[in-house]
Amino acid sequence: MKNSPILIVDDTYEIVGLIKDILIKNGYTNLKTAETGRDAVQQCLKEVTPISIIDVNLPDMTGLEVMTQIKAAFPPAKSIIITGMEDENLIIEALQKDACDYIRKPVSQDRLLLSIKRCWKLYKLEMANIEYRDKLEEKVEERTKKVTQTLEELKLSNLKLGKVFRSMIDALSKTIQVRDVYTAKHQFNVAILARAIAVKMKRFSEFQLESIEWASKLHDIGKLYVPADLLTTPRLLDNDEKKIIQKHSLKSYEILNQIPFDDNIAIMALQHHERMDGSGYPNGLKGDEILIESRILAVADVVEAVIAHRSYRPSLGIDMAISILKKERGTLLCRDAVDACIEVIKDCDNNLESLFTNNTRADGGD
Repeated sequence: MKNSPILIVDDTYEIVGLIKDILIKNGYTNLKTAETGRDAVQQCLKEVTPISIIDVNLPDMTGLEVMTQIKAAFPPAKSIIITGMEDENLIIEALQKDACDYIRKPVSQDRLLLSIKRCWKLYKLEMANIEYRDKLEEKVEERTKKVTQTLEELKLSNLKLGKVFRSMIDALSKTIQVRDVYTAKHQFNVAILARAIAVKMKRFSEFQLESIEWASKLHDIGKLYVPADLLTTPRLLDNDEKKIIQKHSLKSYEILNQIPFDDNIAIMALQHHERMDGSGYPNGLKGDEILIESRILAVADVVEAVIAHRSYRPSLGIDMAISILKKERGTLLCRDAVDACIEVIKDCDNNLESLFTNNTRADGGD
């Protein structure tokens, strides 16, 4: 990445020279400069420029305006704002407008190199995400069209609809297994547990139970758009990486919303990370704003994640899962769904693996 262009935008010769000296000494050789905002934008229009270092005060426009125009031309571009002012409001505004970082003058070598490193990291993550999206979008769209076409045809034959439709849901669910075996298994286990919780609540029809099961089987299909190395990394993710993964619920909705389900399957998947107090994502919904089916899915998702072995840690065990359920009951997680889940766990003698192993329904069985 050190051969990729870095643009320095400042009308002060000494500042430009200092920044260039620091970068060249540390292996960054593809450096461009601009004295005005207009020149900076024009250069970025002519050549993709991943990182720009921009002074906040320029002769023709502000550094924030330059940053905004560069990002409009190339959304993944990252900008570092340089300022000699002790203006906290300015810094907040810069970060709100998606500046990657800010540096106060005089420019420190360590601070500059740290900012550059952060920008490269975010830029590479975003470009990797775009690359995966571009590669997978056509394939997912083609598969979705085939599934949709098949489902429309199946609706003409009510006798065959149930069994074949379940098979198609399983097939679509298993597409993610090609990239991430853990997520595929997670979806099937969540489907079993979510259905068991809903049955225990005694308020859903068979049609609704099946909808909950289908939504559970497909709730993480949006992870097809997440770089595979983030899904399987053996370490904890940082905040930037978490934000990329958090986009999966919206992607799941976009995929599932194209399929003519007879129920709110896409919305159930969209909301499975919403929380009762509004602290969830992607829309910060709270309480009854969240579908009851999504609240059930959220509980099942949390429990399965806790007891499952992950690439970065072993299973935390059923006792930890129960402790989390009790702690988050009524605050993050739905009271009724938590109570029903604890009953399901008791029915299994605190061994949900037996439920997952013995239940063939969520594995595509009859």
